[in-house]
Amino acid sequence: MKAESTKRKMKDSYLEMTHQMPAHKISITNVVAQAKVSRGTFYTHYENLRDMIADIGNDILQDFRQIAESCSPYASLRPGDRPGFERMAWYIQENCSTIQLLLSPDGDPEFFQKWVEQFQQMLYRRLEDGNVHASPDLDRILYFLAQNSVRMIVDALPQQPIPIILQALEVTDLIMQSLTCSHRPLSINDHILEASRYLY
Repeated sequence: MKAESTKRKMKDSYLEMTHQMPAHKISITNVVAQAKVSRGTFYTHYENLRDMIADIGNDILQDFRQIAESCSPYASLRPGDRPGFERMAWYIQENCSTIQLLLSPDGDPEFFQKWVEQFQQMLYRRLEDGNVHASPDLDRILYFLAQNSVRMIVDALPQQPIPIILQALEVTDLIMQSLTCSHRPLSINDHILEASRYLY
């Protein structure tokens, strides 16, 4: 528990400093001074700053996972069931600067891909609820949906993102409802272009 508290303090200190100076100018010395911990303490938990930044990204993804599991927009087939969408959208807007940092050259180069893979797993869970079984074509469809949904959200971040995030989640959910209600994977050849029209 103490170790997690110390890591949280260092990560919070780093994020606070990103509002005061460019991220690429922040050093481990700055972080430990701001967090009031020793340099040795930093190296007990992280190899370098990039390692700590990746851990910040993992925190964001863990929060995404908890939101999806507690009120998942993919947990039922009821149209217009928005609480899960809205909670996710508000969380993303509230943490917009941190997410943008993670996606920047000074952030975690793997964050976008991790987010896409997590989103894809969320879509898989939705299909499992509808008794739709995996297939190679379905894998590609879900990856396409996840990648484009996340990209729509990322593109919305510099704006007021909530309406666009809600739109991305709702369009994705409509496509998932079609997959689930049909109880069979769509043919990627017949429907991939149609899906892309909804997402752009």
